[in-house]
Amino acid sequence: MDAARRQPPEVLGFLKDKSGPEGKAAFQDDFVANGIDVAASGGQYQLVYNGKQYPLGEGGAGKAEIDQLVREDPKVARKWSEVFHAAGADPRVQKAQFERAKEMFHEAEGVRFGDKIVDQSLKACKHTFHAKYRSQYGKPRAG
Repeated sequence: MDAARRQPPEVLGFLKDKSGPEGKAAFQDDFVANGIDVAASGGQYQLVYNGKQYPLGEGGAGKAEIDQLVREDPKVARKWSEVFHAAGADPRVQKAQFERAKEMFHEAEGVRFGDKIVDQSLKACKHTFHAKYRSQYGKPRAG
């Protein structure tokens, strides 16, 4: 699960609750069987490991606790990487990833970037993004 590294609770939540019977079965087989779960809380998913919740908050709050959990020692880190590697090789998970990627594409389709976003992108990615003709990107939507 490529996106799992970036946002594990959200990606796992999609697999658990929104990916259909095959995805839900894969979630059970690949994650719940290894003590990994997610729980919806406050409109977002939170990581649960062996019954203990590891909440992620605004600005990365809680990230240190999750990092400690998965990197406690080399043996533990290896276990986590093997669990996610096995899930990534599961065709049911791959199908769910593809479905989520399509959803994300449609969510982003038609989004117009304002000057603030374009400026941030130019600053962060000088060599990979260049908005020479800003007017071609349209106007940001209100709301």
